[in-house]
Amino acid sequence: MREFFFTILCCFLLFQIALPDSLFVAFDLVVSRYTDAISQRSFQWCTSIFFIRDTEWVVSLKNSLLLYRKPGQSQYRRAHLSLNQPHSIAFNPVDSLYYLVDTDNHRLLYGNSLENGSSLAEVRTLAGLSLTRPHDVVVDPEHDWVYVLNPAPVQLFRFRKVGEQEQVLDLSQLIVYARSLSLINGTIYVVGSASGKVLEIDDFAAKKIKVYVSPGKKKNKWSGNWQETGLIGNDLEFYNGFWYLTSYFIPESCSAVPCDYDKNKLIRFSSWQQFEQGKWQDLSSLLPSGLVPYFLTKHDGALFVAVYNHTFPGKGDAIYKIVSVQ
Repeated sequence: MREFFFTILCCFLLFQIALPDSLFVAFDLVVSRYTDAISQRSFQWCTSIFFIRDTEWVVSLKNSLLLYRKPGQSQYRRAHLSLNQPHSIAFNPVDSLYYLVDTDNHRLLYGNSLENGSSLAEVRTLAGLSLTRPHDVVVDPEHDWVYVLNPAPVQLFRFRKVGEQEQVLDLSQLIVYARSLSLINGTIYVVGSASGKVLEIDDFAAKKIKVYVSPGKKKNKWSGNWQETGLIGNDLEFYNGFWYLTSYFIPESCSAVPCDYDKNKLIRFSSWQQFEQGKWQDLSSLLPSGLVPYFLTKHDGALFVAVYNHTFPGKGDAIYKIVSVQ
């Protein structure tokens, strides 16, 4: 029975390649597809979009590409980099350096340009520890810190310059796996991607951490669905008075039939008390069914989310734009 269900599901996922440019106006939000079909041909598990110095950057994990386009350009170009399943980039305006986590090469690349690899240096250790499949990098320009995340064991690194003031915070006793970092109102958040928790790093040096625990957690897994695992966080952002959280929910995780694999894959809440009580809004119907919402990016009054097809990379992968109409 499960094999039959999965066969039907695969056919459905392949059928949903063509998606309308405008999806929904619901709640107080307008959601539309930001990237066009031609640009999306290079996307295979697009993890995120970044807006840096009037240039858009999209990270495409499965085919190990970093894509970019300048103002006035309709299609994305490929950066000339040799990568292995990268996840995220960041830019530090203090010293004009770019940073890129080259995940499966276990390294952090940095330099004054990402368009060509000849300008980049690399580092494979921070604070005396090896980078092991680093998943995210963010910059806090106000305090001149760069943060890098090892997912398992969960280690949060920070430094002001590579080789200077390198520090590490071990979070592995609190969460078993983590994919993303968020800098929100000057505070770093780490999303627990198996445990259904979010960590608020109030004081890195003093190891002062708040732990927010979601209800309904059943299994610690890297992917799943709401009814069988509970939340499996990907990324967190704060936009127009609400916290937004994505989860790694995929159809093939379902052992039960029927299974609502979309439920709660994109939620929002106005306070951490609501989060811990499960009193959130489920916004999953605003995104295509069966696709994974990964990293969130806030830019120019909108919230952007990268979505991709876990089962068939490139089939439906796109960047969606969420605009509040409050």
